Amino acid sequence: AVSALVFGISHGNLRQGIYGFVMGIVLAAGYEMSGRFAYPVILHSMCNLCILLMNSSGTLELVRSPAWAALFWMLTVAFMVFWRQKMHIEH
Repeated sequence: AVSALVFGISHGNLRQGIYGFVMGIVLAAGYEMSGRFAYPVILHSMCNLCILLMNSSGTLELVRSPAWAALFWMLTVAFMVFWRQKMHIEH
């Protein structure tokens, strides 16, 4: 929780701070689940890439919609489940 709070605060504004805090929790949980640093790095990179692509295409306003947020979190959970299953197969 402390690392997520620091991650959120480091983004510098309230909206990104809340998003950063929640993502900090998700990234930390991903690391704890997988035991690998690559998991949160890949997930964070995917999130940044999505924001970059939406910003450059002019669709960034979609981020503020509840439907986009729901889709984003469903994809995040799907990625976490996929990664966890992948880790179990490798062991």
